[in-house]
Amino acid sequence: MRRQFSRLAGLLEIADDGFAALRQNLNSYSEEVSEKIADRADELLIDSVSLKALIDSDGTVKEYDELVRGLADGPEAEPNALDRLASGALGLGFRTIGDLKTAMLRDRVRWRRFLVAFWTARQSGAAIPDGISVFYFTLLEALQKGGRDLVLKLYFPSLPLSDADAVPFFHELQRAYDAVSGS
Repeated sequence: MRRQFSRLAGLLEIADDGFAALRQNLNSYSEEVSEKIADRADELLIDSVSLKALIDSDGTVKEYDELVRGLADGPEAEPNALDRLASGALGLGFRTIGDLKTAMLRDRVRWRRFLVAFWTARQSGAAIPDGISVFYFTLLEALQKGGRDLVLKLYFPSLPLSDADAVPFFHELQRAYDAVSGS
């Protein structure tokens, strides 16, 4: 029994060292991304760390997040679901933070109009996470490239297409998209 306990204790120590090294690597990567975000965004592949850096540093994202908070009458909250946002952005063909920033800048006016059209009727008082505007930018892109079906595929894969019509969110999303697209 003592030998088994010693072996397990050794395994736990190895695992603890591995987690400490992983934490250090993640911290180093985060620092590297933070240094590159301003002038070398084209080198940063999209992932949760690079999206967090974009959200923390981009003036337009901050401005549009505040716009949504004002329209929704909601307080600030920490970003969430960044892995899902990264997966959606990659599914839309964006590979780097530079690609995403270029598209956001190109469609800045339409993006803002979409946010206003969607959020004006949604005064929820709920906490609005930093980066919400980036999420809605990718929804706008998905609607443009593939409609509601692409939005469902990228962000709500467990929701059957047949059930989407019963979800008011999708109707509101389509209404806002139609308002800025002239449909």
